[in-house]
Amino acid sequence: MTLFFYFIPQYFGIKFTLIQSLVLGLAFSIVDVGLPAKILISKDLINTHIGRITVRSAITNILVGLFLFTLITTTINLNLSDILIKILGIVSFFVSAIILIYSLSKISKFITRIPIEEAEFSLAFVLILALAYFTEVIGFSSILGAFIAGVLIAKMPFSETTSFSYKIKSLSFGLFIPLFFVWFGLEINLAEIWKHITLALLIFFTYIAIRFTITYMYLKKNKLKMPLLISSSMLSVDVESLVILMIALQLGIFITNIPLTLFAPSVLFSTLLIVILVSVFSKMEKHALTKIRPQRK
Repeated sequence: MTLFFYFIPQYFGIKFTLIQSLVLGLAFSIVDVGLPAKILISKDLINTHIGRITVRSAITNILVGLFLFTLITTTINLNLSDILIKILGIVSFFVSAIILIYSLSKISKFITRIPIEEAEFSLAFVLILALAYFTEVIGFSSILGAFIAGVLIAKMPFSETTSFSYKIKSLSFGLFIPLFFVWFGLEINLAEIWKHITLALLIFFTYIAIRFTITYMYLKKNKLKMPLLISSSMLSVDVESLVILMIALQLGIFITNIPLTLFAPSVLFSTLLIVILVSVFSKMEKHALTKIRPQRK
């Protein structure tokens, strides 16, 4: 996708630098982990072998994408000493993350014994803010720290309780996510989207073809079930990709809103296409679907 963004938009009167092309390539390469998970849950496959591989692959994709984006943004206009300091910060962050992985289970057990209803939620909120601040201090994107905090919280015993899930969803869907998309809406222009709709469609079909082909070939090579259905679930672009573009805008990597203009149609088109593909391929792979489900028992 990086080569695509570096060469193809020039034919439409838009020129991106190599750094801008790298950022756009990353944004369109990151998978929306929520959609594959929802599809797997709806098909009763989330706890199967293929379900676990799909979710883990999506999470790994996001982590690698955010990590590469952070490296790109932190090494722009830096000298050797600054780069070495950044590398030390990266190492310290991952050491801290490893320590948290092994210590949070013990801490969470202690927290659950505290007779305070909001103890678990407070621990989760503090962890998110702390890791987001830590990554911001060492030059990473705060989004990366918040995402890793979410992965760590998911491993805590109380994360699956109804009360905790309800509080997180209420706060996220009631406040932060609506505000985030209001911000996105304010940044785009419908007239500009229509003006560049041909390029936006070309981008959409290119990234769809690349993602679907790579996922399908990997699944077939490893002889995993339902390659068409799983490949279709990995085609969505959503919040994770949008976050990268908006951070790049704020950092000055892009000086216009053209990236958002080219990105917005893909959100709509990918949603519609995935609904159609999942419906069609579910029927085509119905035999494999019914054969896998009993493995959960």
